[in-house]
Amino acid sequence: MIDKIEFRPVTPENWHDFEKLFESRGGPKSCWCTVWRTVEASSTAERPVAAKKREMKRRISSGEPVGLLGYVDSEPVAWCSIAPRDTYRASMSDVMEGDETRNAWSIVCFFVSRPYRGQGLFQKLIKAAEAYAATKGERP
Repeated sequence: MIDKIEFRPVTPENWHDFEKLFESRGGPKSCWCTVWRTVEASSTAERPVAAKKREMKRRISSGEPVGLLGYVDSEPVAWCSIAPRDTYRASMSDVMEGDETRNAWSIVCFFVSRPYRGQGLFQKLIKAAEAYAATKGERP
């Protein structure tokens, strides 16, 4: 069980850590966690991996919340996509009863590097995501 893990929101400053994790062996480099994100109407067809990566970098560079990275000894080893629900596709961002007074956040994706699987990181990612949303005054 991993005792010490640090979670940080993905920002332009740690883009390279995000990129490193996603491009690592077994990483989610084929989707760049864009599957559930809103895209321009003209971009609904399957997009090349490089376009997905550019889209995620653009979102991060603009300051849009996209998720959290988990670090063990300064190495990125885990990912959780948590963001305002309206940054995801319409099918996921429909207004639900009770949403009028708050902006709901959604968790849609997780990734843990193979050497760190089976050590409780999934549960830690969920707790960190809940805490992160709370710092924004929201609830996942």
